[in-house]
Amino acid sequence: MSELARIWPEKRELLYLAAFPGGLSLAIAGLLLATGILPASNYSFLQFYFDAVFAMGVLLALRFHSSRTLFGLLTLAIAIQAPHPPAAPAYAAVVAFVLPLMLAIFALWPESGFSLVAVAPRFVALLAGCAFVAALSRSEVADIAASFKAHLVPAAWTAWCRVPQPAMLAFLGAVMAIAVLFAIRCKTIEAGFFWSVASCGIAMQLGMARPISRAFLITAGLVLVISLVENSYRLAYHDELTGLPARRALNEAMHSLDAKFSVAMVDVDHFKKFNDTFGHDTGDQVLRMVAARLGGVNGGGRAFRIGGEEFVLLFPGIPLRDAYPHLEEVRKRIEDSKFVVRGPDRKQRSAQDRQFTGTRASSLTAKEVCVTVSIGAAEPHASGESLEHVMRLADKALYKAKKTGRNRTEMAGVRASARKSASTGGSSQMV
Repeated sequence: MSELARIWPEKRELLYLAAFPGGLSLAIAGLLLATGILPASNYSFLQFYFDAVFAMGVLLALRFHSSRTLFGLLTLAIAIQAPHPPAAPAYAAVVAFVLPLMLAIFALWPESGFSLVAVAPRFVALLAGCAFVAALSRSEVADIAASFKAHLVPAAWTAWCRVPQPAMLAFLGAVMAIAVLFAIRCKTIEAGFFWSVASCGIAMQLGMARPISRAFLITAGLVLVISLVENSYRLAYHDELTGLPARRALNEAMHSLDAKFSVAMVDVDHFKKFNDTFGHDTGDQVLRMVAARLGGVNGGGRAFRIGGEEFVLLFPGIPLRDAYPHLEEVRKRIEDSKFVVRGPDRKQRSAQDRQFTGTRASSLTAKEVCVTVSIGAAEPHASGESLEHVMRLADKALYKAKKTGRNRTEMAGVRASARKSASTGGSSQMV
């Protein structure tokens, strides 16, 4: 399994992060502008749209300590509000070249709050971009500015696009750089910058002098604002390491539970030994892998990370007997997942591998390991029992799974007549 595959969330989660809310916001705003529901030709509307988006955006960026978003918004605001010099026919081409690059710079710049040390370089970069555009707007350098309308390839190749070829190259470089950043970090704020640059591209294609172009530049700011809100929500309700919903999300989920549900406590076996053997970075990779498998559980289950190597699977409206096959399925899926790690020398590792991989150690190569989990599951014994009470029952079942061999599923709340026995690891039992 590659490094990138280990850190990426499941495909459906990755698509969600990429498309929502930035892509969806741009699509809805674009549809409303194209159909005239939002009157882009109305100056009063455009001014209100601009004031609302950027006032709200600046306040939220300050509140959530996002200097990247703030400077992205300032870049867009300057591009929207700066007057078009009548003596600079290449002004639009220069802006179309500089704007995506500035947004890409602020997207790639690591977030570091609003200290003077963090903000000063960003201001310098923003002022440098503005000074560059202003300098090329002077009539004395019209020949240099005209080069931003030059053809780098035959004109017929890009006849479909109104954006000058140097600006097209800048847009392409910006979206590729931000896309790579999103692939590495998988955060909605990077996706927001991607769609913001895309909105700027639509604006330039429509022609900067038109009101609808200005509306799409404002929409680029709206995309950044909405993505910032979504990113802040995910930080509050999702575990940053694994991307799974966190304990706060679990606490809210309990309020919508019916009388019938089941819950499973999941714990990574010998995780401390794994950390001691291979280091915390590899331990984090293990948690991401386990989280990805748990996040794909079937049967209507939802996965949460509640701390350390502990996870919860919640099955709203699903009795324990119906949830049990899906717990076994995900347990086996984790057991069958192998990946390569860098660890100690072969002799030391061979001995340590046996400590946490059990009988499977002999089948693994020197650098290939597998991870297992133990699961304890429970359901309410009577109507009205709280999720906390049922989780305590599941935790007791988890303790028994650990005590009786690990890599197994123990079910609490099932009568003795339904018990099953198992003699080897990797089995499951109802108690």
